Amino acid sequence: MKREFPRGKADTKPTEGNLDELMADPPEISARGSLEGYRDGSRVRRKVYIGLVAGAAIAVLGGHWYARHLEHQRKNPEAHYTVAEGAEDEIRPRSLQWNDGYARLALSRDPPGVNQIVLPDRTIQLAKGVDTAQVKVKVIDGKTVQLKVISGDIAVVEN
Repeated sequence: MKREFPRGKADTKPTEGNLDELMADPPEISARGSLEGYRDGSRVRRKVYIGLVAGAAIAVLGGHWYARHLEHQRKNPEAHYTVAEGAEDEIRPRSLQWNDGYARLALSRDPPGVNQIVLPDRTIQLAKGVDTAQVKVKVIDGKTVQLKVISGDIAVVEN
């Protein structure tokens, strides 16, 4: 469909504001060429290039880290132990005796954990209602010099 602009009357002068008349003094407009358009897009291109270089660097560093991780796993495999048949019924002692030195020890109600720690001058057990505990002990010449509870709650019985 052809669009037609409204025409003025036949006796009107060409500068009376109709849509089909020309401007008497056109504004100065710079003729923008393709090089100016290229220059205007340089900021966006710069951001894209920086993003590509950063992404490539991150990919290389990540690949290097992953290769080192795989090499470490290959050189240090996790030990997987299986219990021999019939050994599950074996009764293990649930008490630990500590006579000399500094140690961090743990207590647990669940088997095969340790229920009590026997020191030369006292015995350490789990408090009522507590499932696990950790203690630091230091025994010198048959006497407990240091006893510090790290986690949980314990009951101490003097020997």
